[in-house]
Amino acid sequence: MVSSLTVLPRQGDALPIALRPFGPAVRHGVPGIEIIRAAENLGADLIVAGRCTVDGPGTPLGPTADLLSRRSRIPCLFLPPSQTGVRRIVAALDGTHRGLTVLRVARQLQTLVGVLLVPLTVEAELTAVSAAPVWTARTERLTELLREQAPVGRMLASLVVLRGNPVDEIVAGLAPEDVLAFGVHRGGPTGPPESSGVGHALSHMVPCGMLSVPL
Repeated sequence: MVSSLTVLPRQGDALPIALRPFGPAVRHGVPGIEIIRAAENLGADLIVAGRCTVDGPGTPLGPTADLLSRRSRIPCLFLPPSQTGVRRIVAALDGTHRGLTVLRVARQLQTLVGVLLVPLTVEAELTAVSAAPVWTARTERLTELLREQAPVGRMLASLVVLRGNPVDEIVAGLAPEDVLAFGVHRGGPTGPPESSGVGHALSHMVPCGMLSVPL
């Protein structure tokens, strides 16, 4: 079931004409707060919202999307207005057991849209001493888990392993038709991230759709 919702600033504000054919429920107040409250009351599995298109590094996320990604206990799918389809879902995994929640939620979205799911992780830069591509125990364990959990008939790519700065490496490999799934720790101040972690940094840098998963 899909439920539609819009939030107007004040009681008595008229519903915009463009929204009337969809018959959305109407709430009043701060959009981010009211969307979360309504989704929790409905027992929603996913919040779907628009987001500003990222024009370059450091472009701030819109205030509503930023608040949703930081405060929601429900996964949030954000799509820029320019994105008309989904080519693949890229799931950024940090190798922790808790982080595998990202893979689970990404696979649930995959069942709805029927596209390739690409699991991805980022290792530290190679040193001069260890120039050979030897993966850590974390990455080896991720590879094993993906092999064990891959369902028959489901499109799941092999684990992609990158090296370098996680945010830079992940963003560089995304296409406009992708959706990036990643974990976000709830809380923290709104606005562009400074030291809020990889998840919040990604939310302000991703140039395509994104699926934020609360950890």
